[in-house]
Amino acid sequence: MRRALSAICGLVTLAVVSSAQGADPTTKECVTASEASLTLRVEHKLRAARAQATTCAAATCPSDVREECTKRVEQLNAAIPTIVFEVKDGSGNDLTQVKVTMDGELLVEKVDGTSLSLDPGEHKFVFETAGQPPIEKVIVLREGDKQRRETIVLGPVPSPGPATTSASDPPSKHAGADALAVDRTTGTSPMWTVGWVVTGVGVVGLGLGTLFGLKASSSKSDGCGADHLCDSGKLTDAKSAATLSTIGFIAGGVLLAGGLTLVILAPKGESRSARIEAAPYVGVTSGGFVLRGSL
Repeated sequence: MRRALSAICGLVTLAVVSSAQGADPTTKECVTASEASLTLRVEHKLRAARAQATTCAAATCPSDVREECTKRVEQLNAAIPTIVFEVKDGSGNDLTQVKVTMDGELLVEKVDGTSLSLDPGEHKFVFETAGQPPIEKVIVLREGDKQRRETIVLGPVPSPGPATTSASDPPSKHAGADALAVDRTTGTSPMWTVGWVVTGVGVVGLGLGTLFGLKASSSKSDGCGADHLCDSGKLTDAKSAATLSTIGFIAGGVLLAGGLTLVILAPKGESRSARIEAAPYVGVTSGGFVLRGSL
């Protein structure tokens, strides 16, 4: 079916060319056209080769030349690539009043959706319309490539409008620089928060020191009677409690002083939060606090 259509197209082209020439080619012209079509085919100038093959396929040409040229017209019709240009503006509307040049020569005055037969190879196309800068595009056409479609956009593409956010929406990590600047300059300093937490831990340490001190005094009193004989177990408990009391007073005092220092020296205008966890620990002969935190 495809071969039949190509043959019909060749015959129609032959009739049109013969009519335009106004006279049938002579035998010499037929032979010359046949040779020229072969040369142009090797040079990949397929459209010109088809025109010459159409000439030598005329009814007045020798039968052997005519038959060969008729086959050649069919082959060239199948090999010549075709392309359809679709030109739009930046909003996606179709444009037809567009002048197209190929390799510096005028190709069409307007783009109306028709298929264009062109020679294979690399070509530079320029698309021009009123009110817009021209667009250049390099396209490589391949033999046998039929009905290739190329979309060209002339003019700027409208930019999307600014996105709107609801007042109830949480701040996004993609928020603008202004929002980030406000966030950085409001709230309290993490150093201030840490200071008060450390101060609180220091107060707890002093309280534990007091508690263990009272326990040590009580254990010592209970372990020693009026005869000045003391229970060794009670004395050991009293010594341990005294040691923990000392640790509590020292650690609590240091933490209290350090925490108040942090509160006094903390800078203003930062919004980062701090998390501090304080966990007391008590061993057989030692005790203290473990601080864990993050900014």
